[in-house]
Amino acid sequence: MTLKNQTGWLIYPKQEAKRNQFFINQLQQAASNRGGTLHLIDHENIQYQDDKSHINANAPLPTYVLNRSLDDRLASVMERKDIRVFNPASVSYIANHKARAAEFAAKLDIPMLDFEVWQKQDLNKNAPPRPYPFVIKDVYGRGGTSVWLVENIKMWHSVYEQLPDLVISQPLGPQPGKDVRVFVVGGHVVAAVLRQNEHDFKSNISLGGTSELYKLTRFETNMTENLAKSLNADYVSIDYIFDEHGGLLFNEIEDAAGARSLYQNSDINIAEVFIDHVEKTLSTM
Repeated sequence: MTLKNQTGWLIYPKQEAKRNQFFINQLQQAASNRGGTLHLIDHENIQYQDDKSHINANAPLPTYVLNRSLDDRLASVMERKDIRVFNPASVSYIANHKARAAEFAAKLDIPMLDFEVWQKQDLNKNAPPRPYPFVIKDVYGRGGTSVWLVENIKMWHSVYEQLPDLVISQPLGPQPGKDVRVFVVGGHVVAAVLRQNEHDFKSNISLGGTSELYKLTRFETNMTENLAKSLNADYVSIDYIFDEHGGLLFNEIEDAAGARSLYQNSDINIAEVFIDHVEKTLSTM
C-alpha cells in the first residue's frame, strides 16, 4: 500500500498543535507529495471507550494514524480497529512514562544514572530521598517541565509541595545543562543534536538552550538503534546526558519527538524521513 489516495490522521492536543505548526505543515506536505491526505485532528475532539472499539471524531476513520497526543489508550483502541498507529500503543505506554522508559533501558544494559521511583505519599518532607544534589521528575512530565533540582533542605521543602503523585529521582549528572538528542526512524539513527544551556541544569531548546549537530560513535549508534528496535518504535528521540568522561548515559525517550533543533542545524527534513517510513510500513501490511 502506498499513501496515494490514503487518508491519515495526525493527532495533536490543541495547544501542542499551535506550538508545532511548522512540523505539522511538513508532515502534511510530505503525505501530499505521495498523493495522500493527512488531516490534523484535535485530541480533545476524539471520543472513545477503552473497553470498546468505538471512536468518534466527526470524521471518517483513517487508514493510519500519526499519534502525537501521548495517549496510549487511544492508540490501543485504534489498533483494535486494525488501524496502524505510529508510534504503536506499546511504545507510547513506555516512552511517556519516565520510570517505565528507564526500566526498559536498564533491561538492555544501557548505561544510566541510578534511579528510584517514588509515590509522593512515601516521601518525607524533612528527609530527602537521596543525597544532594539530585533531580526529581514527574514521570509524566515532558519538555523540561515538572523537573526539579534539589541542592539543600530548603529547596527540598519547596519542591516537595509541588510534587505530583508519582516521581522518579536521580543524582544530578556530572555535566548538567548538556545532553544529546538522537532522532531515530524505523530503528535507524537519522541524526543527533547536542543541546547545551549555560544558565540551567536543563538543556531544552524551549528553555533557552543552544544546539548543534553531534556525531555519535559506532557504539553509541548501535546502542541507540538496539533500544529503538527493541521498543518497536517508528519515530522517537532518545535523550542522553553525559558522564564525567563524555560517555552517554540514558535519560529519556520522547514519543512525540520535537525536531526544532534538527531543522535549525541541518537540511534534514525529518518529516519526509518519517512519512517515507510510514509508506514503506503500510506497503508491507
